[in-house]
Amino acid sequence: MSARATPAWIETTLIPVLTDPARITAMSARASATGTPDAGDVLARHVLTTIAERRGSA
Repeated sequence: MSARATPAWIETTLIPVLTDPARITAMSARASATGTPDAGDVLARHVLTTIAERRGSA
C-alpha cells in the first residue's frame, strides 16, 4: 500500500468521497470509460486490508 494511504487520509479524504453517491457514480463512469472497470474493487480491497491491518495492530 502507498505510504500516502494512511488511516488519517482514509478518514479525511476517502470516506467523504465514498459517502457521496453522485461523485461515486461519476468516478465509476470515468473508470469504466478508461478500461479499468474494476478500479473500485481494487480500491475497496486496499481499504479493507488497511482496516484489517489496523485492527490487528490495535
